[in-house]
Amino acid sequence: MHNKIIRKHSAHSLAIGLLLCVTLQGCASTALRPVSEDNKYTSSKYNGNWQSKAVRTASKQYAAGGWELTCADLAGSDLGTINVNNGVATLGNGNNISTTFVNKAGKFRFEIPTTEVAAAHGTSDFSLNNTQMKVILHGSLKKESGKLTFAIAEFGHNGCTTKVAFNKV
Repeated sequence: MHNKIIRKHSAHSLAIGLLLCVTLQGCASTALRPVSEDNKYTSSKYNGNWQSKAVRTASKQYAAGGWELTCADLAGSDLGTINVNNGVATLGNGNNISTTFVNKAGKFRFEIPTTEVAAAHGTSDFSLNNTQMKVILHGSLKKESGKLTFAIAEFGHNGCTTKVAFNKV
């Protein structure tokens, strides 16, 4: 996946290429805090498998510090299956399993660490200082919608965000 970051500077714009190579085992926005274990909903209401699929990505997005991001469109991409059992949600497979909790309203938030880092293109006059990244998937199973964000620390863990649909399978 390729995303470009452009920062406007005075009367001109300088382009910065950013390669966000994040391998999705499944994987949201920074609006929702993770649900605490004390707030997990232990009813079977949300139990089962929930398929997550990218719906739409705005091609131009903005981040802190005046950065303009040109984001790859993930529409139609399968983002993985979330398994819910008595308020505990898991995503991924093998050694790459992430766990979080689902509350009574069906809300959840995965924060998935990655070894990938953001890097400014070598010809840029600008650079990124805090390049650590993570993938955030959050939303509501009740509303069957959410967001996936390729979160960059320098931008307050914001980045290219895609709308996601969740369907019980």
